[in-house]
Amino acid sequence: MQWRGPSGHIPFSQIQILVRVQLSETKQEPQATFDVRNVSRILGNPALAVGYGYGGALGLALGFQCANAMESEDRALATIQTSHKLDLHTTDGKVYQIDGDKFGFQILGDTRGYSDNTNVDRMCELIAHVVPDVIIDPYFGLWKPPPGHLKLRLPRMRVNHDDPAFAFYSRWAALLYRHILGDAAGL
Repeated sequence: MQWRGPSGHIPFSQIQILVRVQLSETKQEPQATFDVRNVSRILGNPALAVGYGYGGALGLALGFQCANAMESEDRALATIQTSHKLDLHTTDGKVYQIDGDKFGFQILGDTRGYSDNTNVDRMCELIAHVVPDVIIDPYFGLWKPPPGHLKLRLPRMRVNHDDPAFAFYSRWAALLYRHILGDAAGL
């Protein structure tokens, strides 16, 4: 069943090319200048006593800010979000995407793992077992996107949070493999 759109099924025999990717995005969030959660650590800081001694309540407030700033400079919040995707290119030219963040992987049954990475790899293994001639492309990480790749627009691209570089690569790689297969079949 598709995440969006009508339900349907893809016969394994129609799957021609698989493009596998692990996308990572690092987000750096600056820490607030004053965080109430840090008060207990800050209270033991000698900057508070010095601040109060020199400036009374105003000095104490400046001491809090100074102590919290010293604490938060080292702790900028960096989060890494990883997403595992598998594009299935069919013989009729359609592209279906298995997004590890949205796909349930019930098709794997007892072989279903605990991580999206494992499950996407097992989907590749399952499809390669059923369709031995399928081409699996895991080379997105070695590819450098061309200038202007961000201009690629596909239907529902924003809604699905598609990565423009991967969308470009997946279609380009499928086109390349189909061209090679076409030339090899003509020999």
